[in-house]
Amino acid sequence: MFSARYILIPLFFLLISCSKVSTISPSLKDEVDNTLPLVHTLRALPDSGSIGFEWDIPDSVDSISGYVIYRKDSKGQFVRVAHIKDSLSTHFYDSKLEPNTKYEYAIATVGKDFRISPKSDTLTVRTSIIEPVRLLYASQIYANRIKIFWTPSKSLSVSGYEIQRLDNNSFKTIGNTDNRLAVEFFDNNLENNIQHKYRIIAKAYDGTHSSPSKAVLGATREIPKPPLNVVATKDKRYEIWLEWSRPERRDILGYKIFSSNKADGIYKEIAFVNGTRFIDRIERDGAIRFYKVLTVDRENLQSSLAVKPTQGQTLPKPESPIIDSVRNADSIRLSWDKIATKREISYIVYRVNNQDKTITNFTDIKDTNFIDDNLPAGDYTYYVTSIDTLGIESNPSNTIDIVIDNK
Repeated sequence: MFSARYILIPLFFLLISCSKVSTISPSLKDEVDNTLPLVHTLRALPDSGSIGFEWDIPDSVDSISGYVIYRKDSKGQFVRVAHIKDSLSTHFYDSKLEPNTKYEYAIATVGKDFRISPKSDTLTVRTSIIEPVRLLYASQIYANRIKIFWTPSKSLSVSGYEIQRLDNNSFKTIGNTDNRLAVEFFDNNLENNIQHKYRIIAKAYDGTHSSPSKAVLGATREIPKPPLNVVATKDKRYEIWLEWSRPERRDILGYKIFSSNKADGIYKEIAFVNGTRFIDRIERDGAIRFYKVLTVDRENLQSSLAVKPTQGQTLPKPESPIIDSVRNADSIRLSWDKIATKREISYIVYRVNNQDKTITNFTDIKDTNFIDDNLPAGDYTYYVTSIDTLGIESNPSNTIDIVIDNK
C-alpha cells in the first residue's frame, strides 16, 4: 500500500521521480528475458489527471538496470510510456490523463543488456473526477454588481475556480480564483435591473477541470419605483405643500425633490427628505411650480425622472373687481359684481386726487357698490381692491377717471 506520506502529498511523486523518468530509450530491446526478476505487485493512486504508481523492489535487483511502464492504447495494445533507469526506484506517475477514464498498466524489469522481463499482471485504474461545485449562489440585491459565492471543493487537488457567465447563449469565463478556499467573486460594472446566469468549474493543479456546476440566476438591483399619488397644494400663502404615498418597498432611504418653473422645463434638485411630505417656501403670491419626486433606496439607486410632473401653486391674490361708475354733479357711484371665488370678504375703494396726488381709501366695504358724494371740484381717479379671509389684498381693479367742476 501507499504510505501515508504519499497519500497526503500526491505531488510527492513529481518531486521524487522526475529525475528517474526518461523518454523511451532506443537501447531497449523487444527481446524478452524470462530469467529477469518480475515485479509482482504494482499499486496505483489515481488523481483526476494523473496516476501515481508504487511497486516493491524485486528479488535479484542487482541483475536489473531499471523498469519499463506500459499503458494500453486505444487499440488495446500495450505501449511503453516510460523507461525508469534506476533499479532502486519504486515510484512513477503518469500525467496528462483524462478524468474519470479507465486505463490499463503493466510493468517489466530491464536487464543490464536492455532485454525486458515478462510484463506484470495488468493493473486497471480509473482516474478520479473533481466533484463539481454543489452549492452556488448569486445575489439579486446589489446595484451595478452581482456577488457569486459557492461552497469550496473537498478535493485537495483543486487549485481554484473558473467563473462563467451565460452571454449570447454560451457560457464564457469572466474570472478566476487561485485557491481552493477562494469561493467568492463579484461581477462588477453591470447595468441595473438585469439578470445573468452563472456557473462554476473547479480547476486542479494538474490542469484538469470538474464538470460545470448547475447554473444559477443572479440579478442587479431593481430600480426603485416612483412614489404614488403625488399631490401639491394651491391654497397656501407663500408655500406649496407636497405629499405622496410610499411605494411598496422596505429599503427606501428617502426621496429627492426636483422642481421647475415649466412642466417641460429643466428640473433641479431642491431637497432630500426621509418622510413623505415636503414644504416648498416661496415668498410670492400665485407662484406656479412643477415637481417630480424620486424614490432613493439604500444602494442610492433612484427611480426615473421621466415621470409626469405635479403642479403646485402658492395662494394667488384675490381676484380684482371690475367696476362701473355713474357720475352726478358732485358725486360718483361705483359698482361691481360679487367675485365668485368666495374668498373675498370685503373691499377697499381708493380715490386719487390727481392735482395733489393724495390718496384716500375707504375700507371694510361689505357691499358691491360705493357712493362718494359732495366732492369738491377736481380731477379724480378711482379703483377698488378685494380683501380675502387671510387679509390678502388683490391687485387693483380697472380705474375710473372723473372730473368734478361744480358748475
